[in-house]
Amino acid sequence: MDRYEGPLAPNENGVIIWPDNLAQLDELSQGTLIPAMAEQMARTEEDRAREREIREEYNARWQYLEDKRSELTEKYPDQWVGMGGDWELVVADSHEELIENIKLHGAWPPQPATRFMNTKPRRWIL
Repeated sequence: MDRYEGPLAPNENGVIIWPDNLAQLDELSQGTLIPAMAEQMARTEEDRAREREIREEYNARWQYLEDKRSELTEKYPDQWVGMGGDWELVVADSHEELIENIKLHGAWPPQPATRFMNTKPRRWIL
């Protein structure tokens, strides 16, 4: 197979040099933008702020489940527990059922926090 030699090809060290802006990318690719790269570079600060907010919300829900794990494991042994965007606790026997139940509550976040309340966790030997 021939090695790709286009404007965004890896250099002699195998590193792809990423353009600093859309104009430079357009110039390098001679008017042919790679859609995913263009979309990534065109994101606004508002988009980035929303993505940070989504990550922070997910982390807060996940941390809540982690902090309450022993209590939740006692109450819901060997079941899946999750939280949607409304912070309502949802319980199910399978992960698929849990996701469907979160969706049914109408609080589907971009990333629901889920955990399995395992009463027999594996022991890790390091």
